[in-house]
Amino acid sequence: MAMSRKGRVGLGIGVIVAAVAALVYFGFSGSNSSYYRTVSEILADPASFQNQSLRISGYLVGDSIDWDSQNVVLRFALAAEQNDPSSPCLNVVYKGIKPNNFEHGNEVIIEGTMDQNAVVTAEKLMVKCPSKYEEQ
Repeated sequence: MAMSRKGRVGLGIGVIVAAVAALVYFGFSGSNSSYYRTVSEILADPASFQNQSLRISGYLVGDSIDWDSQNVVLRFALAAEQNDPSSPCLNVVYKGIKPNNFEHGNEVIIEGTMDQNAVVTAEKLMVKCPSKYEEQ
């Protein structure tokens, strides 16, 4: 049974439309769009994360904050556990404005790349709202 020319063209267009729809769907709903690594995961094997695009979640260590307003550079550490001085930390450098709610213990999510010294250069910095703003 031979397919007519119109049938083949229609089938070809259908395959192309399905492929584009699949790419759009998986591009917007992929695991990297919302998934992030923890400080503990990164520090467990830092070499495997070098020079990769990363999204990392951790807790801000208040006494590590070094804000250079002249050069608009923010240096700080993210801890694996909130309010635990013995928690392992990851050093971060961010070129940009320091957020207003950038305080000790707040959960921070960064996006950037890590160098061979396990220092992350963040391109994006997001501070999650502290629990005091959440509904009781």
